[in-house]
Amino acid sequence: MKNLSVISIVISVIALAWVWFNFAQTAKIQSLSVIQDAMTASQPFSVTFVSDEENFWEKIEAVKANVFKTMNYEIVSSDSLKWKALIQKFEAKYLPLMVTWDAIKKSEIKDYLSQLATEKDWEFSVNISDIASQMKVDISKTFIKLPIVLPHDATKWPEDAKVTFIEISDFECPYCQKFHNEAYKKLIEKYSDRVKFVFKNLPLDFHKNAQKAWEAAQCSLRQWKFWEMHDKLFANQKSLSEANYKKWAAELWMNSAKFDACLDNWETAAEVRSQADQAAAFWIQWTPWVFVNDKFVNWAYPYETFEKLIEAELAK
Repeated sequence: MKNLSVISIVISVIALAWVWFNFAQTAKIQSLSVIQDAMTASQPFSVTFVSDEENFWEKIEAVKANVFKTMNYEIVSSDSLKWKALIQKFEAKYLPLMVTWDAIKKSEIKDYLSQLATEKDWEFSVNISDIASQMKVDISKTFIKLPIVLPHDATKWPEDAKVTFIEISDFECPYCQKFHNEAYKKLIEKYSDRVKFVFKNLPLDFHKNAQKAWEAAQCSLRQWKFWEMHDKLFANQKSLSEANYKKWAAELWMNSAKFDACLDNWETAAEVRSQADQAAAFWIQWTPWVFVNDKFVNWAYPYETFEKLIEAELAK
């Protein structure tokens, strides 16, 4: 009887999971359907896209055919003074940029677009990449602004390198550990003489040890031991604690008194926060996130993905 009870519970859990999965999928389809209906019913509206991508119009036509059926549009490059001013106005960090005007407020799609838009002086800048992804249209982002390398960022190797590799990471994130073990080590071994590596933090709120782990790494930076502590933290991800940070600092031949005081007094908390704020300014909400010059990858992809990006940038 006991075994039957356990089996019944397992079957119930599986059934509930299946119902929830189907509900989520249905909700997603219904959401897309609502958007398509609103777009189809809306009054004609005009949009300007700022993009330097070749044949960008083909992708916009695909989006228009699926959703923006009443949209009239023009595409301009980012090198004209007019559109440089527009990019500056919206503090755009990547292309393509989609801009529409006050007429959008009177249309049926205003509520939907306003969730993805930035409004300034009666103009809306809309994230077309996220909209397109729902239509299975790949409109990738090219960053025109990159995170600034801050004085307290950990950097490695040539300052004048042709390629800058910026990783935004979390020491408690399992995907960051996966990236570190399977890709990052190999990249450093191969490109240490040609690529500048920069490491920034984004301690995710649901990782209870991430903030203090980052403070420990920043305290280590003050003693020129950041990368050694960086490796320790990832190697011992399941044992993150303040006691262990102090133990590892001693093992790495740091000045224990200085390290302990730095950690206990929250001396690097502001540095960690400034890096996290910078990530937030780029709408980065998960880790790992990697910039290879103006290209980006937002997942723990295999080594070959990053090797290809770096090689393409080095060849320019």
